Amino acid sequence: MKQALALAFAFALSVAGTAMAQDKASTATAPQVGEAKGMVRWVEVGQQAIVLEDGTRLSVSDKQIDNIWSGDQVKAGYVVTPDGKFTISGIQVDRFSNQEAD
Repeated sequence: MKQALALAFAFALSVAGTAMAQDKASTATAPQVGEAKGMVRWVEVGQQAIVLEDGTRLSVSDKQIDNIWSGDQVKAGYVVTPDGKFTISGIQVDRFSNQEAD
């Protein structure tokens, strides 16, 4: 009887442990998302990034970087990639700089 109870207890712990490990794995792989807004301090074309006045660095695509200038106000949604980069998923640009896009 004690062996059966011990076996049942061990089985219950292993099932609970597996469930917790799967739960941690699913939350660890879930992408982190966020939103950043502010004025663009500078544009790093070679690095494909923009830096906001508060120091937030956002990675942008070739197409997006062509339409962003220093001094613009931006509101951007981003996803944090596994290597820690904030990659823009969508962006709204309000042009406040003296420069014009082509």
